[in-house]
Amino acid sequence: MPKIVTPVVLTALVALSLAACSGPVEAECEATPSGPHSSSIEVTGDFGKEPTVTMPPSFDVAETERSVVIAGDGTAALNGDMVTAHYGVYNAATGQPVQLQPESTWAENHFAINDSMQSALPGIYKTLECSRPGDRIVSAVPAAELFGESGPQFGIGTTDTLVFIFDVSDVGPAPSQPPGSEPEPLPTPDAWVENVPAVDMTGEVPVVALPSTPPPSKLELAVLAEGT
Repeated sequence: MPKIVTPVVLTALVALSLAACSGPVEAECEATPSGPHSSSIEVTGDFGKEPTVTMPPSFDVAETERSVVIAGDGTAALNGDMVTAHYGVYNAATGQPVQLQPESTWAENHFAINDSMQSALPGIYKTLECSRPGDRIVSAVPAAELFGESGPQFGIGTTDTLVFIFDVSDVGPAPSQPPGSEPEPLPTPDAWVENVPAVDMTGEVPVVALPSTPPPSKLELAVLAEGT
């Protein structure tokens, strides 16, 4: 069975890169080099449409490999740019596509190429940095370079490799946030200890009992049950 990365997960990860302000534009762009695994993946079909992907037997990579299947033109994506692309994801262990949306393994998204993405999604950063409009890029990304400092998660093992196909349709400057528009940091969950609503989760539907005190005047967070 292919491992599933839910659209909520991917959207949340991409949002990490969108939240950061644009960094300085670099004068040069050195693309991540191709490797024996990325270059052996065969990708055919119309640009912008879900391609046919033929992969070698199960493999793993130690660091991201990037190959350009179709070369576009125009300005290369640098730190501070926004890349718009259709993309698909495949499990290198099984060769099967990963579901990105309900009943869909091909999606379109915007990717901000910035320091936040480089930290949170280094393999995607390495793949999309230096991309140009019209590029079809295939990359093999180890789990360690997919989740960066947070480490492998969402059911993807520490030695798993994912294959990404990106059809880049546009590259341009990322929109910057106006001064003063940065979101405030979220409150610490363990700071809300008084007048927390009681939630009974023993039934099919949670039952909430609100305290008789006035509601909070600002956002509060509390953890009712610790997960693992």
